[in-house]
Amino acid sequence: DLSKGHVSYLNSALNINALSFKGYFTNGAKMNPETSAVTLNDMIGTLGSAQYSGSLSLSDFHSPNGSLQLKGKLIPSEIKEFFDLRDISTAKGSVDFVLTIMGKVPAVEKFSVSDFLALDPIADLNFNSFGIGVHNDKIMVDNVTGNLFVSDTVTAKDLKFSYRKQDFKLDGTFINLTGWLTGKPVILSADAALTAKTIRPEILFPSLSDTSSANTAYLLPRDIILDLDFAFDNLEYKTFSAEKIKGSMSYKPCIFNFKALKLNMHWNTW
Repeated sequence: DLSKGHVSYLNSALNINALSFKGYFTNGAKMNPETSAVTLNDMIGTLGSAQYSGSLSLSDFHSPNGSLQLKGKLIPSEIKEFFDLRDISTAKGSVDFVLTIMGKVPAVEKFSVSDFLALDPIADLNFNSFGIGVHNDKIMVDNVTGNLFVSDTVTAKDLKFSYRKQDFKLDGTFINLTGWLTGKPVILSADAALTAKTIRPEILFPSLSDTSSANTAYLLPRDIILDLDFAFDNLEYKTFSAEKIKGSMSYKPCIFNFKALKLNMHWNTW
């Protein structure tokens, strides 16, 4: 049993405080790594201003199998500071989460996002003005609110966010998204609705403004099936602009199909 525990990390001004848990360790019937196990229950602790609770178990230390349950409020600015995550240039807001991870722990020296997704996590995430930027904000997602439920199917509910100074709202389901992101040979299937106030493709995709790539061929993905309803108040691209854009489209390998499309368009010749 541990109570009133404290963990400090010399590279950070933040500490883990008020840490407590109950647990046990055994080396098992054969007294070797394969039969060893450790379990921690009723884990509670604070990191910075956020409190976390959960449980952890590990078995077979030769080829570890683990289970983690964790609940709390993730404050990315404090996580960035505590772990000295230098690639993260901006971190703000918070995420209320409930997380469960079960599976084989990969034998790697440095744990990556792909390794995490390969553990088939189940997570319920509620975003509160969340923002994250990497590499001097070259990639920046800001003002995130709404809910995201992650399992083998990812469900977005009233998920609002800003990307490249453009505001979006997303609702939908995404089957095999986590496996697709980790490079597994799966088909990503999505059924979603996307709305936005103003769309400027050249800002969203800077390569569109590169005249040297005008004759570049693009290979359309063969592992995505998509049904999308969309509605944009305004669309601006070079000399073309439109308003009140609304429609639905589908995509299957190498084929786009616009089922419906309505818009008021304008051509700016000056």
